[in-house]
Amino acid sequence: MKRRDRHGMPTDDEVIDAIRSVPTHHTFLAGYDKKVTWTPTAGALATFNITEHSWEEAVEKLVTTHSGTAGIQYLLAGVLSGKGNFKANLDDAQLVSNSTISIRAGTNGVMNFYAFASGSNPWTVPCMIISVPVKSVVMGLVSYECNVELNGVAGTYARPS
Repeated sequence: MKRRDRHGMPTDDEVIDAIRSVPTHHTFLAGYDKKVTWTPTAGALATFNITEHSWEEAVEKLVTTHSGTAGIQYLLAGVLSGKGNFKANLDDAQLVSNSTISIRAGTNGVMNFYAFASGSNPWTVPCMIISVPVKSVVMGLVSYECNVELNGVAGTYARPS
């Protein structure tokens, strides 16, 4: 029988038991445990402590269905493309739009998206920065995004192995 307080909510002990029952293969870390690195073409490596990131690769779908496929769709993979972004908080002592870091729309370079706290095995993405939206939310916090798209002219694409 589950223990509940007078409002029908779980007790502190029940919440603690639930937290302890999380499978041990999950490791939750405080702070900025993931990162993104960025090296602009002809520039220096910069590492960002991010609040989140994403990467999505896709292919152009080429439909090759013909009279011999009995009405079943046949597909071929076309051009590989990809898009992603990261979100972070702006530090006015280290502006990311400066000429060294170059987080600016139209800049080419290589971005590494790290999915593991170990800091190894990133997606290595040659890309162009497409947009950099900036917003001020509350009490002086300024956050920004960096939206990128795969651009083979900037380097070699590699998935975690």
